[in-house]
Amino acid sequence: MIDKTVPNYQKRMDLEKFYNYPCINCLIDTEEQIKKGNFEGFSEGDRVWYETYKEEGEELKKVLLKYKPKEIIEIGSGTGRVIQLVLDTLSNTWILGTESNQRMFNFVSKRFSKVPNVSVRMIDASSFLDREESYDMAICLMNTFGNIDDPTLFKKIINRSNIFVFSLYNREFDKKRKKMYAARGHSDFKFDKGTCYFNDPWVVGMISRSYTEEEIEELVKDNGGKIVSLKKVGTLYFVVAEKN
Repeated sequence: MIDKTVPNYQKRMDLEKFYNYPCINCLIDTEEQIKKGNFEGFSEGDRVWYETYKEEGEELKKVLLKYKPKEIIEIGSGTGRVIQLVLDTLSNTWILGTESNQRMFNFVSKRFSKVPNVSVRMIDASSFLDREESYDMAICLMNTFGNIDDPTLFKKIINRSNIFVFSLYNREFDKKRKKMYAARGHSDFKFDKGTCYFNDPWVVGMISRSYTEEEIEELVKDNGGKIVSLKKVGTLYFVVAEKN
């Protein structure tokens, strides 16, 4: 049985930064711990969580410096971790962040409300990408697409971007994912064939699936793209793809 007490990360948080929505608290804490960079003394689940986020951010920075995109669209901006990383790396790049969760949108839009080269919209990304706009780069990190799992959206992203950077959970690490989720306060979830089904009150109905390398290669190929690079990063596959 998973312990249902308050997760340790919340006990570490500054109460002035505390929100009444666990997902926001989780991501605020994650950014703060990555900045500190020392994960010793944390539970295995927390440590794997932080290390994965940190390594993913380092890989994204390398990609940004390589391609130097002038216009970026991000699918699923959350609390703005990726937007901030882009600004810290390429301060003049224009970024469109998309978010479908009202609470997340309220937070991230306020966070960047005074940044002229950032626009955050609460929109359905699939419908939005039916428009004619195209982007130098699309970003969809930390298994966001694995929560959506919509090949139609994947194809639209490929078609509307020169470079698509995304990450998906590596199925080899599903056991570690269970420890991560428990450490981040989830207590009501189950796994079935690489897919995690959540029933916690704040994310009831959410799913999060993991992938094999072969499944990712097939996903990219079947939707008109080709893989530029694919590497294991923490519990993730970190992928750079482009139009075929």
